[in-house]
Parts: sequence; structure tokens; C-alpha cells
Amino acid sequence: MASSSDTRSTHVWLEDTHVALRKKGLAQSNKPRILFLLALNSQNSRGYDCLLFRTTIAEGKKPRAVTYYRGQWHKLLHDKQTGKPYLGEPREDIHEHDGDNDPPSKSENEADNSDSTSEGELPTEKGK
Repeated sequence: MASSSDTRSTHVWLEDTHVALRKKGLAQSNKPRILFLLALNSQNSRGYDCLLFRTTIAEGKKPRAVTYYRGQWHKLLHDKQTGKPYLGEPREDIHEHDGDNDPPSKSENEADNSDSTSEGELPTEKGK
């Protein structure tokens, strides 16, 4: 899953094929606030499938790319130069929604198309 081949960096690099694993019974597949975003989706310029954590309109936050790593939810960051994903800070707030039954409404699931995209947001900067 994680690669330690680059000793020059303190990042925990992830294989893009593992950042959005969804297997029945795992935390990634039974959370209604987690949206699976295909690499081919027009709002996803990362080049690999990823997971988004969606909030409600009342919370007023954009969907954020996340990953489940060693039993913990984390921000999923993306190196714009190499196009590779790496592990961000833990997201304890996602665990607080373990008992949620209903996903946010469709309008709340839309990823924002603004140009003020950070490493943890989607869609990412076009034209890598």
C-alpha cells in the first residue's frame, strides 16, 4: 500500500490503486457520506479513483478527498508534479459519522468547481 522507496521525502506515498478500495464490510463501503469518484469523472483530474467525504449544506464545507489507511481516515493529498497520492493528516471528524444512515442530499454531493482548489480538495488543478 504505502511506499517507502523515496527516502528524501517525509510523505507516506500511496499506490493510486489502493486509495479508494471499497470492499463489502469495510469502513469505506458502509459510510453514506463517503462518495466513490471514478477516475473518468469530469470533476476528477487526479487520474485515479478516489473517495470524497461529503458534508451537509448546513456545514458549508466542500467535499474533500480522503482515504482509509491502517484503520484511520486521512486527508488524501496529491502531488501536482508527480501525480501521485500521499497521506495527509488524520480526519477524526469522519469517524464521528459512523452512525449516519442517510447521505447528504444530491445538491450537497456536488463537488465545487471553483478555481481555489487545495491539495485535499477535488476537483484538482486541470492540465497536470
